[in-house]
Amino acid sequence: MKTYTAREVIYAYLGLKHLCPNPKDWKISKLSGNPPRLYRLQQLNRLCDAFSVGPSTEFAKGRFVRLHLLADYREVLDLAARELVTNKVGLSEELFEHDGVEYLFKELLDYRTNLDSALRFSSGVLEASGLYYFAHHRIKRLNTKICDNVDIVEDVLELILSPIREKFSAQELIAEYGFPDVDLSNIDADWM
Repeated sequence: MKTYTAREVIYAYLGLKHLCPNPKDWKISKLSGNPPRLYRLQQLNRLCDAFSVGPSTEFAKGRFVRLHLLADYREVLDLAARELVTNKVGLSEELFEHDGVEYLFKELLDYRTNLDSALRFSSGVLEASGLYYFAHHRIKRLNTKICDNVDIVEDVLELILSPIREKFSAQELIAEYGFPDVDLSNIDADWM
């Protein structure tokens, strides 16, 4: 049985953003004719509800940070302080304010969103030869190294999303939040 952590919110956000880049279009009425987008929106909405991060259309703004006490972010702030001291960067007041945590979330999510585009660069390539193969093979090699290290960013995002490291079973999400129990791969394949 699958367990969902706050990292799943990030992946759901990235998956929907890839297919439907403008959050202004993230409405059931606009996406009802496109099952891959619709189910991704529904899953993201239910995950946002479960992890109490507000509406999916506002997710990237990080305003949910203000729903927590600053003390809830002790682990991420301590991590930031240690890294700043190690790299001989001065500690600023923003480290001890909600605005700082909100900014950190937005900055890292923006980077992760841009990185997602790079990681998907060769995703549509099914067959290649010659220099085309060479180019995509090199891209794949680099993307593999990036994927092996993306936790550097995702760990912090996850900790900001859920400082208490909440987890939900698929059954809990389905029963308590109306999470769509669908196989997105099958939906995508049927849509093609």
